[in-house]
Amino acid sequence: MIRTLVLSALIALGVAGCSADGVSSFAERGLIVTGGESSIRITNRTGEPVYIFAAGGSTLASINWGPCFGGPDCPALPVGATRSIPFSQIGLGECETAAIVFWWHRVPGPGVSFEADSIRSVPLSLPGRSCLR
Repeated sequence: MIRTLVLSALIALGVAGCSADGVSSFAERGLIVTGGESSIRITNRTGEPVYIFAAGGSTLASINWGPCFGGPDCPALPVGATRSIPFSQIGLGECETAAIVFWWHRVPGPGVSFEADSIRSVPLSLPGRSCLR
C-alpha cells in the first residue's frame, strides 16, 4: 500500500502548481502545503489535528516508514496552525527539487493504541532547491 502511495505521488508531482514568484502550493482537503526557498510550510484547515511526514522520492525509495502519533519527533499540527519544515529536516536527495508530504489524522485503534484514518499524500515542487553539479 505504501509503495502504491509513493508511486502515485511521484507520478502526480508534475501536477503540483508552481507560480512565477517561485512558490509552489497545493491544497488537499483542508491541508495547505507550500514549498518556498528553504522550507515547506503546512497549514491545517481540517477539522482535526494532523500528523505529517515529508521526504523526497529517492529517500522514500530506500526507507520503510509508518505513521506516527505524537512525541517530540512527530508532534500534531493543531487545527488552524501553520508549521514550517526546513529542507534540512526533510529527507531529500542531493538534486531533488520535489517532495511528497504525507498526512493523516489519529483515530482510536485496537485496545489502547492509535492508527491513521488514512494516509494522504501531497506532491510538491520545491522551487528553492536546485542541482548545482
